[in-house]
Amino acid sequence: RWHAARARMRGRVMRPSLLILLASAAVPRSLGQSLSLRAAAAAQRHARHQPGGGHPPDERVTAVLNTFKRPDMLRRAVEHYTQCDVVDAVRVVWTEGGTPPATDGWRIGGAAGVDGAPRVQFDVLPDSLNSRFTPLPALRTRAIFAVDDDVEASCDDLALALEAWRNAERTLVGFYPRLHVWRRGRLQYHSWWYVWWHGEYSIVLTKAALLHIDYLEAYTRQMPQPVRDYVDRHMNCEDVAMQFLVANVSGRPPLFVRSSLGDLGVVGGISTRGGHMVERSDCLNDIHALFAGSDAAVVTARAKREVPLVASHLVVGRAGSWLSNQPATWYEFLASDLPIPIPAQIVLALLLAAALLRLVYECCCGSLRLGPPRKASSSAAASWMPVRQSSPEEWCSDPASLLPASGAVRLHVS
Repeated sequence: RWHAARARMRGRVMRPSLLILLASAAVPRSLGQSLSLRAAAAAQRHARHQPGGGHPPDERVTAVLNTFKRPDMLRRAVEHYTQCDVVDAVRVVWTEGGTPPATDGWRIGGAAGVDGAPRVQFDVLPDSLNSRFTPLPALRTRAIFAVDDDVEASCDDLALALEAWRNAERTLVGFYPRLHVWRRGRLQYHSWWYVWWHGEYSIVLTKAALLHIDYLEAYTRQMPQPVRDYVDRHMNCEDVAMQFLVANVSGRPPLFVRSSLGDLGVVGGISTRGGHMVERSDCLNDIHALFAGSDAAVVTARAKREVPLVASHLVVGRAGSWLSNQPATWYEFLASDLPIPIPAQIVLALLLAAALLRLVYECCCGSLRLGPPRKASSSAAASWMPVRQSSPEEWCSDPASLLPASGAVRLHVS
């Protein structure tokens, strides 16, 4: 499905240039008109191979980078995300004060947008974690990728997350799942190990998550002011507040995208220090109380009665991933539409040969003791039993005797 989606995406990009070429071939025109159409078609082809080109703005995402006094990480992140063809622009939330750095000498991928907007812009904002969700001016995409400067999602993983987000635009789609649980009358916050053990999650961190542009407006101007004040006082929990807001408005769980990210801030980060889980649990309880006691129009009646967070078991991954996806049954491997056309008989012969080679290997290594044939057990699904009796030493000294000659090997199936 992933490759088919990309093929369809490429097809949508190719249609304008194909129409131009067909029109130029069908209608006679002057040399100047013909050259201009050819130039337009060439420009369209060139755009498809440029970062940020070939996709309409609605099919791309704006990367909103959160940074603070890490110039090397900031430059690396900007250079990386401008190379991704699904990224329309990179907006840096600058809260350090002073003048933002010049990008001269940075390897900025792609060119300015069709409206002349630069690929990289710095937005000078107050020093607050709430600033990362400020509705920025002149955003051209509905999809916003909120990401820290120390997190590097590959262009392919970002494109996969964007595809998943298009099917669930009103929820958060991210790479870092977390779980909330009730224990002794309090909410407790848990990280990856609990997600893995329980097989569910209810939060995705906004250190790398996609959200709808409308949630920036809702967070800044409609969410209860005490929640934003709480984030400023504790300099933490803005991601929990955003997850509460999205779950409260949509009534839906987030989506976790399986990927392999580069996280340069793991060592020495706040998530690895002692007491972090206690602080995050306090965030859950305090923000829940602030939501429940608020009269803001954006807070639903359900959020006043119960925690609006919704748990999910879904995991988004590529259909072609050998590590994460396996067929429902092994018979699927014998399908007639293999990428390499191999008859089923050959596949079965290879499986039998592999089983035979394993038998020879274990015999020669002395780890398998073969004796006279035994009667097949009724509980056994299938077993290989030699018919000809011989000693293990004779078999190991002459592995060729194990080859399936006439009557040498019999398959017993109960």
